[in-house]
Order: sequence, then structure tokens, then C-alpha cells
Amino acid sequence: MQPQRLLVPLFQRPYVWNEEMQWEPLWKDLVRVADRVIQKPLEAQLPHFLGAVVLQQMQSQAGDLQQRTVIDGQQRLTTLQLLLDALHAELTQAGAAVPAARLRPLIANDEAFRRHKEDQFKVWPTNRDREAFNEVMAAPPPVDYAALTHGESRMARAHAFFAEEAREWLFAQGVDAVSSRADVLERCARELLQLVVIDLTPTENAQEIFETLNARGSVLTAADLIKNFVFQRMLEQGANVEEAYRRYWAQFESPFWEEEVNVGRFNYPRSSVFLNHWLISQTGEEVVAREVFTRFKAYVDFQAGSTMIELLREIDRAAGIYRSFIEKADILEGPLDRLGLFAYRLQTMESEVVKPVLLALLDRPVDPLPAEELGRSLDIIESWFVRRMLIRATAKSYNKLFAEVASLVKATPAKAMAAALQSFFTTQTAETNYWPDDEEVRNELTSLPAYRRLGRGRLRMVLESIEDDWRGWRRGQTSAAGVRIRRGTYAIEHVLPQSWHRHWPLSSGGVELERDARIHRLGNLTLLSKKLNSTLSNGPWHGANGKAAQLQLNDVLLLNSHLLKEFGATTWDESSIDQRTEKAISTILSIWRVPDGHKVATARASETPSINVEIQDLMLAGSLSAGQTLHSPRGKHSGHTAKVLADGCLEVAGVTYNSASLAGIAVRKQRTNGWYFWRLEPGSRRSLNDLRNEYLRSLGQDVVTDDDTGNRYVRFWTQFSEGLTSAAGPLKPHKPAPQNWTALAIGRTGFWLSLFASPREDRLAVELVIDRDLAKTRFAPLRDQAPEIEAALGFELEWEELPGSARSRLRTVRRESPIEDESQWPTYITWLVERANAMASVLRDRIRSLP
Repeated sequence: MQPQRLLVPLFQRPYVWNEEMQWEPLWKDLVRVADRVIQKPLEAQLPHFLGAVVLQQMQSQAGDLQQRTVIDGQQRLTTLQLLLDALHAELTQAGAAVPAARLRPLIANDEAFRRHKEDQFKVWPTNRDREAFNEVMAAPPPVDYAALTHGESRMARAHAFFAEEAREWLFAQGVDAVSSRADVLERCARELLQLVVIDLTPTENAQEIFETLNARGSVLTAADLIKNFVFQRMLEQGANVEEAYRRYWAQFESPFWEEEVNVGRFNYPRSSVFLNHWLISQTGEEVVAREVFTRFKAYVDFQAGSTMIELLREIDRAAGIYRSFIEKADILEGPLDRLGLFAYRLQTMESEVVKPVLLALLDRPVDPLPAEELGRSLDIIESWFVRRMLIRATAKSYNKLFAEVASLVKATPAKAMAAALQSFFTTQTAETNYWPDDEEVRNELTSLPAYRRLGRGRLRMVLESIEDDWRGWRRGQTSAAGVRIRRGTYAIEHVLPQSWHRHWPLSSGGVELERDARIHRLGNLTLLSKKLNSTLSNGPWHGANGKAAQLQLNDVLLLNSHLLKEFGATTWDESSIDQRTEKAISTILSIWRVPDGHKVATARASETPSINVEIQDLMLAGSLSAGQTLHSPRGKHSGHTAKVLADGCLEVAGVTYNSASLAGIAVRKQRTNGWYFWRLEPGSRRSLNDLRNEYLRSLGQDVVTDDDTGNRYVRFWTQFSEGLTSAAGPLKPHKPAPQNWTALAIGRTGFWLSLFASPREDRLAVELVIDRDLAKTRFAPLRDQAPEIEAALGFELEWEELPGSARSRLRTVRRESPIEDESQWPTYITWLVERANAMASVLRDRIRSLP
């Protein structure tokens, strides 16, 4: 090979090949060719094809070492260099000096062509891999891998693997055969391993070729493509690419920026999400994830008006701002400025759409916002978000709306920012973007079962905000208490317990339904430093172990000390809950204000009041008849029946019950929703609840109740998220959605965990899903490890390659688990959390090692 240096550009990925998927197969291919030569030494041998590489010539002065840029195939070239150098070392150690000398020109340039130390190497890796590559390639034989500074790097491990395999093969037939086997191995490596090389001239468009080649290979992220585009342009312009990379891009290859974050239903590296948000902040246009790279190129070519190095500086500056407010959101106690509080509160609402607006507000090197103007602007945006969250307004057009807000921010002078934002939000009238007024928020929260309808993180944030307000942390004021409540850690507790029947008797004339309707309202909720056990939580109001005494232990919170001051000596009942709910609402309206006189021009469509349906109603409508038999669902409690009596009661095993739920409790011996439990036919999925919904529809009612399917799933996944967080395992929960599944990031694009609560099949499942082009090739090496994986998990998996599908999966299933049976949710959630965390712990490193 002629003296030359093949440069791997900064924008290429670091070295990722591994033993299982690439090193071992390559070595076996080489051995297969060598064995064939030994068996038939006089026959012409067919070469082994290693694939293709794409190089581009670089201009060089006469007498200089020829250089080419590696456009595609750097993983192959780097591995081949490690293999050849390891062979050279082992041949030298075995005394095969002549074969070793023949390999030397393939791995090192002659000293006459070296002007710099690094000129000795044929391949020059990307910055991230250079130190490890240089160290192991320059190490004299025998290589002491344990003494290498980068001995645990992939480079060193690859070199060690090939060296060990070569040594074993050379001596496999004894010392006397080493010389002849060395000649064969050297010849096969030098002559019979072949690459197809596409050699581009300096003027050909390498960027287009790179994009075309990688469009059909493993999926590159937006950050990968943008990095390649930026530095290829700089290379063509003769810029100092390495200096620019070190100063402005190296940060994006750190754990913070490589961490996958959830956006909608998908996971992306944070660097790609940031570039998406930065692009929106610059253009004021909605940019969907799949179009980030295309839109970035158009921005650079037609809008930016900057050189590439200037653009890199802008991105670097914005990245620092972006990271700052993300990290502030994770500060859970101690002082917090207005931006940090805003970031924390918006994080609890899982809102990514506001980040481009934050960038537009903060990244203003010319005409920066004064602190007071920034504070007023954040007040307006936060009020809009929180109020819409509290009334559970739709978020379906937020991406488009906040791209428009980013455009407004870019075009508005700093001193006029808050006024412009206020005018913008107060004039929105569509259902998808209006700013709820005081009357609507008050009406909604007065009867809202907040504990059920709001996610725990959001609800906790609201209660924390009330606590801070009562401590004196108000707009433009500093609390005399001096410290805010610790954020994100307190447990939400019901004052009047959910299981109140034993210790909280109704007062004379009290109605059970009215009490049940207040259990989950804001006025009945507080925060405790730790969750009470069920005995204390469900205990009476007064007494040594009563609820009031437990709250007294947490009276450092004004939420509790105010409650005890007003009601501790008397009683806590429906009237008390109503009073405290009203007080909480007034505080909320004060924290998240709207302009004086603000009224919504277009409110949401009003909801039809729900109707309480009894079994007797269904009998009068002809849907049920006296004497009809109902059946328990299949599974653990199958085989039980209930007889419908003439007065609407149900009879089970000779005992009469006045509701379907009590009849279900008689069978299951625990809390049961009888409308979902009792089926109309043996083995059927059609339940009493289906009849109830049909009856409601016949009256022109919308079938939307506390137990409707969407709400049930939101509540189920909310409780799952709490369990996952409490388990403190490797997984992070995502926003609960009204669907029967949720997805969790597992640390690599194209892989995720899907969790299902299937209503059709009454089963739960945790699946590792492998998506996109390489699903089948990535599935196979995992399946080959099935015994080891299942032994580490402690349970068996179902391995499904799914021929004909773009995906493959492996899963664990829990059958006979009807989601309608809410009394079993703790059991279901424990199973899901344990299985999901186990699969993440066992599979994550294996997945990351795949090509």
C-alpha cells in the first residue's frame, strides 16, 4: 500500500464495532480462508469481500503525504487496521519476521513520509477515538493491554481480541507448524481480504453521497446529520475543523446531550431535540422531528446570513442557555430564581413546546430582556399553561401556537415583550389556544376530582405552589420564611381517607354520594414528608394515632398547620372540604393571574351532566330481566353466578346484595367494581357496564364518566408512573395517556420497552421492541443469548421475530389480568414495574453493544 493517511472526519460516529457482531465474524472469515489455503495450497483462492468504503481525495502539495477523507466505511477501515497490527505483533513474537515485515506497510507509513508523529498511521480516527487508537497501535509487542491508559476502550479490546485469536491459531498445530501457518495467515490477510474502494475527486459532493449511503443504513439522528453537514462545509471552506469541533461541538457528545428524552410518543437524543427547538426559535416555524435536518440546511442556505463558524458559535451559545434552564428544573430545594421555578413547573407538565420560546426570550445577544421584563413574560406564559392544564383543555395545537409565539418574541423589542405576550394570549379565542378566565377555572376546580383527573406530578406542583404562596413567595415579594417548599418529593395525602367508612361516620342527614364526590377534590388533599401507612392514613380524625395528629407531625407545612388551626379542634367533613377547596382556588387564581377584566370570548363546549344508572333502570328499559343470570369473568374467579332479583338486587350463593359491586365483593373478597365484574354470558367480555352505556346513549347522553376507558388508562398509567419512580430503577416514566400502552426509553434509538394492559385479552405485557431497518439482524444476536438473558432476568421471555414486519420483539406476559378490576391495580403495577426494570437492567448494555 502506498504511503497515505485516511482521515476520519469529526462528523463521523466514534468506533462502535464489537466482538460479537463484527470482530469474531471477521476473524472466522479470515480463518476460513486460511484453512482453505492450507488444505489446497496449489489452487487459486477466491478473495473474501469485506464491503465497500468511500474516500475523497484531498489537495496536497508535492512531496507531502497523500491524504483522503473517509466518507463512509470508517468502522471497517479502523477494524482492519487493528486486525493487521495485532497480526503483526503476534507474528513478530512468534519469530515470523518476514511475514511480519510484509504486513508493516499496510499499517504504517515509511519514516521518509512523516512530517508529524501521527503521520505514521494509515488511518487517523475521529477525535473521540484518537488517544485509544494511537496508544494501542504504537504499543511495542508483546502488548501489555492491562497497562494501557485506554485498555478498556473498544480499540484496545479489539486489538487484544485479534491478538489472542491469532496466537491461538498460529500455535494450534504445535511450534513446528508456526512458520508455515504464519506465512498463510499473512498472505490471507494481505491478499485475500478485499475492500471495494470508491475514490472521489476533491470536487465531488461528499455530503450528498454520505446522506444517500446512510439513508439506507442505520438511522442517523438529526444531530448526526447536522454535524456532518456543518463540518463538511467547513472542511470545504478550509476552516480549522478540529479547533471548531473542540470549542463548539464536542459538548454534544457528552452524556447530558446523548441522553434520550421523550417527545410525544418517541425518544430522541437531547442534542437532536435541542437542535429542533433552536431551529424553531430561529425561524418561528413549526418543525417536526423528521424534518429537522432538511429545514436546517434550508435555514443555513437561505436565512441564516452567517458563516458556518458564526453559526456554530450561535448554536454553542444557545446550547449553554438550554442546558442551564433544564438543569435548573432539576433543583429540588434551596434558592431558585424565576426562570428556574418556571422551568420546574413546566417540566411537571411535561411541556417541550415552550422551550423554543424560552430560547427566543433568553438568547438575545442584542437587546437582552431585563430581569423584570423576563419575569413578567414568564408569568404570562406560565399562567396560560397552568390554567389550561387545570381545566384539562386540549393541547393538540400547542406546537403550531408556540412556534408563532417564538416568532413574536424574535420580532418584539425587549421593553415591550410582556405587553406583546399578554396581548397575544388574551386575544386567542379558539378552543385550542384561549387563556381560561377566573370564572371558568373556579367552576372547574370547585367540583373537580383533582386526585383522579390530574397527574400526580402536576397536582403536587399545584399544592407546592399554594404552600409557597402561603409562605409569602408571591409575585415581586420575598418570603419572610426564607425558604420554599422542597419540590417534587412530598407525598400527596387525602385528609378524609378514600376508605372512610370505618372511622368517619356520616353526620345526621349526610349522604354517602356527596362525601364520595369530595374525596378527591383539592380541599381534601395535602402534602406529607412521607406517605402514611394504610392504618394511619385511614384512621379517625381525632386520637393519638388520628389523622390530625399525623398532620401535626408535618405542621412545618402551612398546608397542614392552617388546616389544623381551622379544623383540628372540631371536625373534618364535607363542609370543611368545600371551604378549603374554595381557599385553594382563590390562591391558585392569585398565583396564576390573568389581566384585570379578562373574559374568555369562546369557551369550551359544555358537558352534559352524567346520570346515575341503577340495575333497576336497566330492568325498566328491558335490558335486564328478573331471574336473569350474570356470570363472573374467566380466570381466578370464574364459575360464580349472580341472579337478578325483581327489586334490582343481586343474589349470590343465596345472599342478597343491593348493588353489583357488593355482589362482586362477595365473590372476590376485596373491593370490586361490579359494573365491570359481572358478565352477561359465561366467558363473554360483554358486561353490565356495556348495558349501562347503551342505556345512557339511548337517553342522548355522552358516555363519559369517571370510569370511562380513557380516564381509566390515565389513572392506571399515572399510578404506574408513581410506582416506577418509587422503585428508583433504571427507567423513567413518561406522560400518562388515555391508551392501553405506554413506551419507555431504554437507552438507544430504535429500541424501547412497550407496556400493555390489554382489555381484549385480559393480560399485561412488557415488550422490548426492535424497530426499523436492522430489526432482524439486531434480534438474532439477542436471541442467541436467550439462555443467559432469561437466567439473569429470572423469568422466561417470548421471542418473536415477526417475519414480514419491520419490527421484532421479546416479551413477558401476565394473563388473567383484567384492567377493569381496579382493586388488582397494585398487583398489576408491581408486576409491570418489576418486569420492566429487570428487562432494562439486563438488556440495556447488550442493546448498546449491538451495531
